[in-house]
Amino acid sequence: MIKQKNLYRLSIIILVIIMLATLTLVGCGNSESGSKDSEEVETDTKSETKNQVDSDSESDSASESENNSKEDSADANNDETESETVEEAVTQPSLITKIINEDSQDEQDSTDSQEDKFVFKYNDFAFKAGEEAAPVIEQLGQADSQYEAPSCVFVGNDVIYVYDGFEVNTAKLDEKEVIVGIFITGDNITTPDGIKIGSSTDEVVAAYGEPDQNEVGQMTWISDKIHLVIIAMNDEVTNISYIGQFGQ
Repeated sequence: MIKQKNLYRLSIIILVIIMLATLTLVGCGNSESGSKDSEEVETDTKSETKNQVDSDSESDSASESENNSKEDSADANNDETESETVEEAVTQPSLITKIINEDSQDEQDSTDSQEDKFVFKYNDFAFKAGEEAAPVIEQLGQADSQYEAPSCVFVGNDVIYVYDGFEVNTAKLDEKEVIVGIFITGDNITTPDGIKIGSSTDEVVAAYGEPDQNEVGQMTWISDKIHLVIIAMNDEVTNISYIGQFGQ
C-alpha cells in the first residue's frame, strides 16, 4: 500500500516536472520569437530611416545641384550681357563720338549766337569792328563823304566814312588801317536782330537779352573784342554803336 502511494507521488512529481519543462520551453520560444520580431522591427526601422536619410540627402544634393546650376547659368547670362554691353560700346564708338560732337556743336552754336549780336550787316554784307578796313570799304563802295577827326582810341586821327544811315570809323593799328567803330545814325538801317533807331527798349531787350551794363539811357553788351552800345531816350533808341576793344 505504501509502495503504491509512493509511485503515485512520483508520477505526480514527474508530471509537474514535465509541465514545468514544457512551459519553460514555450516561454523561451516566445521570448526568442519576440526578440527576433523586435530585432526585425528595429532593423526595418533603421533601414527605413537610412533610406529616408539617403533619400533626403539625395534630394538635398539634387536641389543644391539644381541651385548651383541656376546660379552658374545666371552668372553666365550676366557675364554674357556685360560682355555684349562692353562689345557694343567698343564696336559702336560712333555713338559716343556723336554725343561729344553734338555737345560741342551746341556749345559752338551758343557761342556763335552770342557773337552774332556784335556783327553789323549792310546789303547782306556782314562785318565787324576789329577787321581790316580796306576790304570792307571796298565792299561797301564809295562813301557819301569822308573826313578825319581826333581818335578816341589811338594817337592821331580816325578816318570816318559816311554812308546812308551809318558811319564806319577806321584808324591805324600796327601800320594797318582797321575798323574801330560802326555807328548807326538813321532809322533806315536795321541790325541783324531787327533793332533800329526808334525801337523801344523792350524790343531791344527782347532781341539781345538783358545788357551787361545798364546806365541811365545807355545799355551795353560786352564781348572780348567788341562792345555793343545802344542809347535810348524816353524809352526810344536814338543811337546804336559797335565799338572795337583794342586793349587801350
